[in-house]
Amino acid sequence: MMRRTFASLAVACTVFLGGCSNHADETVQVTTSPNRSAADLADRYRSEKGDSRVFGIRTAKIDNDVLTVTVWSRRKSGYPHFDAFDLHLRKFLARQGMRVEKGYVLNVYGPDGTRLHNLDTTTD
Repeated sequence: MMRRTFASLAVACTVFLGGCSNHADETVQVTTSPNRSAADLADRYRSEKGDSRVFGIRTAKIDNDVLTVTVWSRRKSGYPHFDAFDLHLRKFLARQGMRVEKGYVLNVYGPDGTRLHNLDTTTD
């Protein structure tokens, strides 16, 4: 009886802990594609010489007025010169009236929904 209880407990712990992870580089799946307003913002970004593979940009404010930016890209393996991509995107967003004084959170997703990049510049 004790052995069966222990085995059941071990299986339950394995299942429970198997779904937990603290790895920052773990890929995250996005199940939704950009809505029309995100596609429109990406159109404006591309028209200002932004990356032609970007097909969606969604912005939102979270706690403490921090800007979050979600980008959908047709790139499959990420941006080799991510800093240049990020700088151009921030300048574009500033021209659109979006402020990042308190930092921002940027997530870039590939065409299959895999997260390619995550950048958090918030100080809190």
